[in-house]
Amino acid sequence: MVEFLTPVGITTYRAASASARAMSRFCRTLRPAYRAPVKHTPHTPTDFSRIEESLKTLHQNRLGWASMQASEKAKILEHCLGNIVDISDEWVQKTVQVKGSYENGEGEETMALSSIALMTRDYVTCLKANYKPAIPKVRHNKERDQVVCEVFPTGLLRLAFLGMKGEVWVKRGEGLTQGLAPDVLDGSTPPPVFLILGAGNQAPAVVGDILHCLCTQNGVGILKMNPVNDFLGPVIEKAFKPLVDKGVLQIVYGGGETGAFLCNHDLVTEVHMTGSADTFNAIKWKGKPPRPSAGATIPKATFEKPLYGELGCITPYIIVPGDWSDSDIDSKARQCVSAKVHNAGHNCIALEVLVVPKGWHLREKFMEGSGTTSANAKIDPRGTRAVERGMTTSCSGFPDAELFGSFDDDTDKCPWVLASGLTPETASSKVENWCGVMQEVQVPNASMTQYVHEAVEFCNTKLWGNLSCAVFVHPDTQAKYKSEVDFLVSNLKYGCVGVNVPTIVPFAVPALGWGGYPSNGDEDIQSGNCMVHNSYCIHSIEKSVLYGPWKAPLYPVWNFDSDNLESISRLLVKFFAFPTLRNFAPAAFQALIAGSFFDK
Repeated sequence: MVEFLTPVGITTYRAASASARAMSRFCRTLRPAYRAPVKHTPHTPTDFSRIEESLKTLHQNRLGWASMQASEKAKILEHCLGNIVDISDEWVQKTVQVKGSYENGEGEETMALSSIALMTRDYVTCLKANYKPAIPKVRHNKERDQVVCEVFPTGLLRLAFLGMKGEVWVKRGEGLTQGLAPDVLDGSTPPPVFLILGAGNQAPAVVGDILHCLCTQNGVGILKMNPVNDFLGPVIEKAFKPLVDKGVLQIVYGGGETGAFLCNHDLVTEVHMTGSADTFNAIKWKGKPPRPSAGATIPKATFEKPLYGELGCITPYIIVPGDWSDSDIDSKARQCVSAKVHNAGHNCIALEVLVVPKGWHLREKFMEGSGTTSANAKIDPRGTRAVERGMTTSCSGFPDAELFGSFDDDTDKCPWVLASGLTPETASSKVENWCGVMQEVQVPNASMTQYVHEAVEFCNTKLWGNLSCAVFVHPDTQAKYKSEVDFLVSNLKYGCVGVNVPTIVPFAVPALGWGGYPSNGDEDIQSGNCMVHNSYCIHSIEKSVLYGPWKAPLYPVWNFDSDNLESISRLLVKFFAFPTLRNFAPAAFQALIAGSFFDK
């Protein structure tokens, strides 16, 4: 029934959107005003004596938390959901004050908060099901000997994510199991006291790590805020006050010295971080990891506690050749640029490399559309001296790159950079730029078979990292070249693959797993060694895949030029926290009248 209703619903949404936009054109909200960021002064580092007390509190409460019924934990998280909704405006205002607001005003940051609400709601559902939520659909791919779990969307989320389908792929040859890890269930290991090193870029990454450590790992945690965004500490503490009051979450502040003190403290048993591979290696190896010769024994790491990392990636977006209309080209160019400019490019999921078929008859038109959209993007890359140095290095490697904007010493603004016409041999493939640099890499496509094989080879073996990637493929091409497209999606060795959606979307879907492809060792950590989110508690995940419709029912809320995102995202915070029809209706109406600033 759902498969039948989806195309009907998409058509209905599109028709309703066109009508609603026509009727509301005289009462549309004005384009949000630009707000310049205010320089942030980090918190004073927490005294080590206070940290000692916090760790003692966690140690005293870890057994009680671990033995608490999952249903009781769910009630605590539901209180947190109420707090998230209540302080949502304060949360967003604090963030926008420091980061500024650009094309869609406060919409981007409010949308990030809505994903936190969705994530927390999913964990509530998981806990109510005692870590084993019923999986909507399970199939076995006989050709690959692989269990595939369809986990998203469910319930009323089907209305918000119409036309999407999210799958979790279990490692080949393994059966389906769910729940807490066996060593957690049998009590063979004491409940962990986690040091959580918070991400410095996005709040959802910080909250996701908290929920992962406290819920699916059944531990307690001390969160050290990153000085870059430690202004979020007080609002995170307000939102998750029930966990703080229970003595199972503590929040502290400080830089590298505080981090080192915590890492080496006897009461900290495990470390979980979201950040860079350099930080991981600094902790694990006190610098760069060893590079033993083939067959040689890898030396023992200097840091022996379990260290889990969600790290970066040179994220590729693969364009599958096909007969695209002008509107298709425009739509996909906007989605690709949106994936680059989101959070000013300071994301592990930001598009870094566009993989484009060399002989595609629409290549030049698509790249021209991407360049035009980049030029129209009013979001200013938020520069720091380190970012500027990185961009200068990138630009020096691509003397013919196109710059949109310029360096400004007074404001630390940086340009967007597009380096076109590269090959797998000339592309920068070993260093994540972490700034506004995008490369176009042309891959031979004498045949579709050649193209998908060479695209897979380039992404899997040349590009550093294996966190996530995206594939854009026209439905007619999918139908005509089914085996080739299936090969492409199946053989990309990334922890998450988005099909016709940018990678910022699957990151926001907590039912999917999120982490590096399960092949990374401590000596070459790449995108990390753990899988978070995964609110169905599925064991042995290989990857997750999120499929989206070629033409979205409504204007994509994740596009940087979405003109009604402020209103939509505020309502989605409440709907994702408390998913009822009453909460869905106003969000749906605001989505119906949304469009692009550029189309006015």
